Amino acid sequence: MNYTNACQRLLSNTRQASLEHEKEVSRWNGIVKAICNGGELYIPGYIPYIGEDYFKPQTIGRRILVYALSQNLRPTNPQAIEWAKDWHYANGHLALDRQNQAFEREGLARMHPFDTGHLPVLSAFVRSIVIKRNVNTYASIYNEIAATNLSKYSFRTKSGKTTDWPEALHSCFQWFSRKEIEVLKPDYILCAGENVYNVISDNWKDRAIKVRFPSLQVINRYYRKDLADDHIDVEQMCATLSAIDLQKKTVYRDPGRDLCYIISRDSYYFAEMYNSIRNQITGK
Repeated sequence: MNYTNACQRLLSNTRQASLEHEKEVSRWNGIVKAICNGGELYIPGYIPYIGEDYFKPQTIGRRILVYALSQNLRPTNPQAIEWAKDWHYANGHLALDRQNQAFEREGLARMHPFDTGHLPVLSAFVRSIVIKRNVNTYASIYNEIAATNLSKYSFRTKSGKTTDWPEALHSCFQWFSRKEIEVLKPDYILCAGENVYNVISDNWKDRAIKVRFPSLQVINRYYRKDLADDHIDVEQMCATLSAIDLQKKTVYRDPGRDLCYIISRDSYYFAEMYNSIRNQITGK
């Protein structure tokens, strides 16, 4: 399997699943359609972001697939409307491959905890623990991993709160994620949050690694400490990433900051996750 063949297989699988389950998904509570020209248009599933070096020989034995939870779309979101139009009125390629195309254009995978830098940093921790040596000379972690959401649709209550119930998550796993894992064949599956881990570990427990979801609320509530306390080795954590990665700019929280700053700012969260990841890997 190579990058091109994997994308083609995933696009085919996702197109088929999106067509097959459109009526079922459209009956679910929440936002799974875009509002366009006074009507509603269904938004299909999508394939994972895949780093350009994911299938290269150097990643054998440490290929990482990252799962966050779900898109946080709104029905009037311009991108949601664009994807819906592409699906219904064009060939659907933009809608189905939106993560890879967004990364190619903007360096973003359209996943909040990925684009803030947190999930790539946690992936770098996995890589460094597996190969047990400094990886500064390695290629960008962004080029070596794959990433997507477990839920391919966006679910919200009328008040705007995101909600993903077990039935929907398990359905998305069966329709999309199971096939993604079969094609990508990851050695490790990094699961952001309890809901994601519960679904993945039911099927791939030997590969699943659980981390706390890196939301602002979680980090502020459980991991915001006095940064003057320097017993956390930020430099060691930064050493798991390449110099190019450490300079990568993030979005959303503190836009324009680089990964080195993000690691320092959220050092207590990253330190605890590093130890948790290490214990999970060494205990497998």
